[in-house]
Amino acid sequence: GASLFNYWESIGVFTADIPEQYRKELDAIEEQAGNDQSPVLYVAMVLLTVGKILHSLGLLDKTQLLLQRGLELYESHCDPDGKEIAYALCELARLYTSLQRFSAAESFYKQALEIYEHSSMEYSDQVMNVLDALKRIYRETKRPQLQDGVSTRLLSLRDEKNRSKPTAHSLLKHRLQLLEQTLVNLDDSYVPSITDIQSLNEWAVIHAAFGDDNLAEGYLYAALNSSEEVLGEDHPQTLVILKNVVTLYVQTNKLSDAITVQGRIVELKEKENGDDNDISLAAAVNNLAVFHSLLGEYANALPFYDRAIEIYSQHYGTDHSRVQGTIANRNLAAENL
Repeated sequence: GASLFNYWESIGVFTADIPEQYRKELDAIEEQAGNDQSPVLYVAMVLLTVGKILHSLGLLDKTQLLLQRGLELYESHCDPDGKEIAYALCELARLYTSLQRFSAAESFYKQALEIYEHSSMEYSDQVMNVLDALKRIYRETKRPQLQDGVSTRLLSLRDEKNRSKPTAHSLLKHRLQLLEQTLVNLDDSYVPSITDIQSLNEWAVIHAAFGDDNLAEGYLYAALNSSEEVLGEDHPQTLVILKNVVTLYVQTNKLSDAITVQGRIVELKEKENGDDNDISLAAAVNNLAVFHSLLGEYANALPFYDRAIEIYSQHYGTDHSRVQGTIANRNLAAENL
């Protein structure tokens, strides 16, 4: 605010003159616009925008005329129940609230509320904003019964809005239905595409999210078999499905099965990287170490920890947090031998 005022003064425009400067320019635009509706509505929008700016700068005595003129333009060129008029009414109500002219503010807010509530469009957020403003006015003017009434209505509207929001559960169910339509009619002779395999994998993951673990496992292996046959054992999609199988086994506490599948992932990573010790290989080896530790198989875990530490150190240096964290896990496993 202060730097803006300094700039205006540096070019010969003083704070007290700013509203008048805007009004003269806007009057000229309005005059040129004549009866063409769009330019007039543009002027109304600019008037309200400038009024909001002056309001935020604390120039309350300069704001009312701009907001009032914007409202008049909207009233003469828009649907009497249009959102533009409700918006202008709310801006005037905000101004009168700042001026502590609560009776006038309440009147404008109620007019805006009536427009929003009787509109064919959905304005639930605007309705709740107006009710919040009215609640503050009733609190300031010590009218507890009206304040409680508005609070009760606000609570009801918010509950209704929350109920109408699609939940993660309903979205997943919908997605499951779409995938089922794609996959359910495929017969044994059909050769699935990569999109079909990805859909089957996603279908399995959604079933796992719903706790249908047996179904999820069956669909994951169906996707895995298709991926290996159609795309190849070392295809990236095959690796994605294997990782999902491991995740399912860990979530269902089938750690022995998780170790078996994780071993395949390590083999694929080794084949993929050749002699290069990639970070993803280190992560895969480290997961094997963790799974063995969780089963209490500490002796089996140590060589995998050592290998992960070696690869991480090559990439990050020995002082890196990932290296130090893996060393700490390795030492803990060694202590439990």
